[in-house]
Amino acid sequence: AERPADEGAIAMPSIAKAVLGVDCVTELPVHNSTHNIVGEVGAQVVHSLSNISLAEDEAEVDDPNRPPVLRILFASARGLRDADQLPGSDKSDPFVRCVLMGKPDSKVETSTVDDDCDPVWNEEHLIPGYVPGDVVIITVLDHNNFADAVPLGRITLADQDLIMDGPKEFELEDTGKDDTNRRIVAFLTLHIRLR
Repeated sequence: AERPADEGAIAMPSIAKAVLGVDCVTELPVHNSTHNIVGEVGAQVVHSLSNISLAEDEAEVDDPNRPPVLRILFASARGLRDADQLPGSDKSDPFVRCVLMGKPDSKVETSTVDDDCDPVWNEEHLIPGYVPGDVVIITVLDHNNFADAVPLGRITLADQDLIMDGPKEFELEDTGKDDTNRRIVAFLTLHIRLR
């Protein structure tokens, strides 16, 4: 005897759909006991979970409802001002600080490169708390052991600036002036991934 098509079908909750990778109703054979049906579904879920090996980037792309993840590779800078101008002192000790405007908990910093006005960091950081519309403020600073860090330049990025195919060099603002009172022209190279 044939049974109706919907007999024994179970509507799956959203989390099970995501785990099993289905977006439909799964039809299971009718059993005499609900325990057997739940047992089989449970076994399928466990089996599916044991076979999942999602790479971080794959997980980011697969869920269209997930907010975008902002990662920035702070590659290098060039032409930075030498803020260590005391006699006998070395060059600037630059590091990068990145923060979302109005979100101090989003702050990330690179390591410091000692005595270098053309530093290379090559450090990638996840920017926590990013949502579309956030303004990203990136500042290059000179690290000082006994005083506050001295700004060497900054850039402010909006959503349209965050879309790129590869590394991009940005001209820094507020870079200071040299000994002849000319504005310092300095650059910061970033690779931004927004997924």
